[in-house]
Amino acid sequence: NLDGINLDFEYMYHTDKEAFSKFVIELAPQLRNKGVCLSVDVTAPDGSENWSLCYNRHLIGEIADYIVYMGYDQYGTNTIGTTSGFGWVERSINKFLNQEEVPAEKIILALPFYTKLWKTKGEETIGSSVVGIKNVNSKIPENATKEWKEDLQQYYIQYEQNGYTYKMWIEDNESFSKKIELVNKYNLAGSAYWRKGFESESIWNVIKNSLNL
Repeated sequence: NLDGINLDFEYMYHTDKEAFSKFVIELAPQLRNKGVCLSVDVTAPDGSENWSLCYNRHLIGEIADYIVYMGYDQYGTNTIGTTSGFGWVERSINKFLNQEEVPAEKIILALPFYTKLWKTKGEETIGSSVVGIKNVNSKIPENATKEWKEDLQQYYIQYEQNGYTYKMWIEDNESFSKKIELVNKYNLAGSAYWRKGFESESIWNVIKNSLNL
């Protein structure tokens, strides 16, 4: 008695782009005959072959009931930056609407319940760790100063510890409320989140108030 099925295939070969589209084409009518909803996750319409160019977003948007734009990760594992900056998310939505010609009523905006804490030494990136929204404050030292980034609509912190430099673009209620308002601004179908268990309890009130639920 499930309401639907969500397809989330990532890091596909660019050469399998047509095969994935055909899979969606064949699956959609079978689910529709059963009264089951089909949504398909896709990345932002820019980037590498195996991360971005492996999806025919226009066709998927036509065939599936919904296309879910994963508004994360803006920066990959080796490039330091925010997980989900406001400007990048909004530009991507416009690409879905204008470049990919996906109807607004079919687009679900997926937002992250997490961010990343980056560890560096000099010019070298050591790595990053995922931090759920509910655990962000526990990762910020008392002497660290938050800096608001207007273009990203989120706070940034940087601090030194044990010879390393740590950097974090913070996801919290404030940054989340800015991005989720894009659902209303562009009359999108709704929003989704990754993943349950990473969120703070208060984030649900942000979602409820922003989407008038």
